[in-house]
Amino acid sequence: MDLCLPDMDVTEQFRLTWYTNAVKCSAHKSGGRIPGHVSDNCVNTYLKHELAALPNAFVIALGRKAERRMQRNGIKFDAFAFHPSARDQATALQTWVSAAEAFKRAKSSKA
Repeated sequence: MDLCLPDMDVTEQFRLTWYTNAVKCSAHKSGGRIPGHVSDNCVNTYLKHELAALPNAFVIALGRKAERRMQRNGIKFDAFAFHPSARDQATALQTWVSAAEAFKRAKSSKA
């Protein structure tokens, strides 16, 4: 959030940010596999409706699983960034910088 909204404190950043999951249905174990048909059903039942309620939102797919699920279900997103738990933190940071740059470009084009 600091990369996207650097001039704001964390309270202001959270007021302007909506966090959600591509899949609201839990796996049997943390990090476990969720069958594709279950994932797709959850995305179509919940995520599509959330994003429809936020038509002007800048959407970042956070992690490869979210990116794949959104692509597979035809959900538009504006940027991709690795999940903060990514093992290669240097590469993850590069994706966050790229996502923040895309956010700033989108924000300036709407101004």
